[in-house]
This record gives sequence, structure tokens and C-alpha cells, in this order.
Amino acid sequence: MNPHSPTERPARTTEPARPSPAEIVERIRQGTVPLRRVLGASDSGPVTLAMTVLRRLDCLLQPTKARVLEVASRWGGRLPDEELEVQLNEAAGLPFHNRSPLDFVALRQEPAETAARLRKYLSGFSENIRAIIRAFELERAIPALDERGVLHEVVSHHAAIALDPQHVSDGEMVAVFD
Repeated sequence: MNPHSPTERPARTTEPARPSPAEIVERIRQGTVPLRRVLGASDSGPVTLAMTVLRRLDCLLQPTKARVLEVASRWGGRLPDEELEVQLNEAAGLPFHNRSPLDFVALRQEPAETAARLRKYLSGFSENIRAIIRAFELERAIPALDERGVLHEVVSHHAAIALDPQHVSDGEMVAVFD
């Protein structure tokens, strides 16, 4: 290609369009069908919201996951809990962390162990996030979803939704949660 030629234009590279908040909400809603079957319409909402929040947090923590795990391994049991929490948050670069080696993608890997793995993943969050999770009462729903065989499906559905900041800005997440 001749850069001085007026008739030749550089090839356009187009990035895939970012999904709109409405498209993200629709994608999330597609995963509520098994929840409504098991929990009913009124009880499926809090679980959907909890799973969406957890997926967003998981995406936010992904870039620093290895660093957090390294700090947890190095200092776990050697520092007082409060100091370790500060160090882990610092490693995450956020006011929260997850020290579990699991993430949403890993939760899908062993369908028969989804409930146990989800509990381990949840217990790895910093106390401030565990308090939020308790408010959703997600722990109460896990046995019912697992016994009815839909927990793995729900986790897998949410794991496939890209909620990282490169795909969904904070402002767009606010619109999704509205």
C-alpha cells in the first residue's frame, strides 16, 4: 500500500461492539430460567443478583489473582488476620480480595463438586465482601440448587458473561444493576 496514494485507504480494524446494559441484562436473565424452576420467581432474583455481583468481582480481581495468591501463601498464618487482610487488599489493588485459588471459570470444571467449590470460593473473599454475600443469603440457596441439579448450570452461565471493565464499564454496571 502506498501511504501517499489518495485512493488507497488503510484497512479498518473494527472491534466488536460492546454490549449495551440492556443486552447484558438480557444475557443475565437467560440464566434465571433454572433458578425460577427451583426457587420460584420471587426467590430467584436475589440469587441472580448475587451471582452477577460475584461475577463482576471475579472479573475485577482477575488481573491481580496470582499476586493475591502469592501474598496469601507467603504471609498466611504469619501475620495477624487484620494485617493479612490489608496486605491482600493491597495486592489486589482494591478494597477487597479473594484468596481462594478458584475463580468463576474454575468453578465450572467439576460439575459434581460445584457446591463445595462455590463455598470454598465464597469463603476466600475478604470479610467486607462476605458480609455482602451473607445479605443475599446465597448460602441458603446453594443446597436447593445443587440437589435439583441446576447449581452448575447457573454458575456456568454466569461464568460465561464478560463483566470485566474492558467489556462493561462501571457506569454500565450501574445501569445493569438498576
